[in-house]
Amino acid sequence: SCCPGCHACLYHQKVYAHTHSVPTPDPCNTCTCNHGSVVCDTVRCPEIHCVDAHLLPDHCCPTCTHCHHLGTTYQSGSEWWLEEDPCVKCRCESGSVTCVSQAGYCNPQCP
Repeated sequence: SCCPGCHACLYHQKVYAHTHSVPTPDPCNTCTCNHGSVVCDTVRCPEIHCVDAHLLPDHCCPTCTHCHHLGTTYQSGSEWWLEEDPCVKCRCESGSVTCVSQAGYCNPQCP
């Protein structure tokens, strides 16, 4: 507890200003200083759409490291042109594939 009107937090022998983040060893909690008290909230993990989700060290939420598209597996972050339509560029991001027409842009094979 702190004196009336005090906004700083004392946590593990360190002082944190009001609204500042307070570090926690648990990646599933985020903590902040709120008017002299450390308040922690549980991290809400986003919905994932893959079968091979992985929990990375020091992370709370599982992530997708691959995408499956038309029988091929791609690493998250990779991009490719569709063989069926060289004007469509696809990207794998956290288990989801997004494909966008690039007609008239950067692929010289596009009309």
